[in-house]
Amino acid sequence: MSTFFIIIFEIIVRIIIAGACAAGAYYLFRGMKNPHVIIGSIVGIAAIATTINIFIPSSYTPSNRLTFTHHLTSKQAAESRAKSSSRADDSAIRAESKSLAKAKASSKKAVAHAKAISTSKRNESIVQSLSGKKVKVGGISYEKVSMTTLTDTPEDYDGSNVQTRGTITFIQRDKSNSNMYFVVMVPKDSNTSSGYADGHGIVAQIDVDTLKDNNLTEGDDLTINGGALQNEVTVNNKTVKMSIIVDSVTVHS
Repeated sequence: MSTFFIIIFEIIVRIIIAGACAAGAYYLFRGMKNPHVIIGSIVGIAAIATTINIFIPSSYTPSNRLTFTHHLTSKQAAESRAKSSSRADDSAIRAESKSLAKAKASSKKAVAHAKAISTSKRNESIVQSLSGKKVKVGGISYEKVSMTTLTDTPEDYDGSNVQTRGTITFIQRDKSNSNMYFVVMVPKDSNTSSGYADGHGIVAQIDVDTLKDNNLTEGDDLTINGGALQNEVTVNNKTVKMSIIVDSVTVHS
């Protein structure tokens, strides 16, 4: 379901809740022989608060919705579960193979490790400093991953909650959703002439409120938390390997 229809559904749900609260308040005040003033007041305030909330744009971000609070659509979540199940089966097969042929398993592990850290040797320290650690932000658990790892093995993180860090190089409004921006980010690399790790950029999908509240501009160094998606975003007619629907950001000075 697109963001537009999610918000329309959210508005309908809020209108229903506000109407139910208003009807309940009226019944508690007028419809009963012995009115419940305190309870009726509470229900009435809930009706007013829900009505006001309908007109607050920031209340429609994924973390503030009453419905569809997850950053992935139902289709994307289903695909993620299918891929997670497939990866779990693959892990079980690899574990069994290791017990039967330790030498062969060790060789596969070395190849997988070389692919996961980066195709570029100069980014090895960055990958090792971030990979595999878990953090909690706003009650949600994220895996810390370097951008080089995300772009080298995007299939390993598709549908996962991740935290990563990089520098903004380009900001473009999403033509299909006026409430979202495409923010191109790349990891730093002091060993290159540009100062960035070439070929390891991602696109962060950041809502307009988060962008404005943090005054994000090109050149900002920031950490982002959100849901990773593979081959889901097209910028300037090019499909990027990895994008992240951002839940929150931290700007580093």
